[in-house]
Amino acid sequence: AVRASRKIKLNGTGTIFGEDGEAVASIGDFGELVDRFGNTAVVVNENDRKVCFVSVSTKQRTEWMKHRYTRECLDGRYLVLENSSDKTYGLYDLLTNSFVFEKCDRIALSTVNGNQLLSVVDGVNITVYDKELKAVLNAATLSRH
Repeated sequence: AVRASRKIKLNGTGTIFGEDGEAVASIGDFGELVDRFGNTAVVVNENDRKVCFVSVSTKQRTEWMKHRYTRECLDGRYLVLENSSDKTYGLYDLLTNSFVFEKCDRIALSTVNGNQLLSVVDGVNITVYDKELKAVLNAATLSRH
């Protein structure tokens, strides 16, 4: 089977279709579909400075968020960068439509022994969480000068 490119450029108009082939959302010419995680389609605008999430089953979508999408996802939670600095990370949860973590210095996803882990650096502290967002490790980082 030929696998389609992860990034589909939509020139002019575009539509997100559900599993049944029914149109879910017309995304017009405002951007491109960059990812699909199960029920969620991720759309970014032309200059990759805003992101919105579209639920394929309920046909609901979030308002445009002034964040860049990092193309990383942890179980329905999406890693985004704040536009103002490109140095401030947040983790947006689509189940609650709110941020789990906001304005963090660094957030990274990694996989250890098949388990997805989330590392959150805030100031001098680093906390590692499992997929259920339970802290599994908490430590102080060494600042480098």
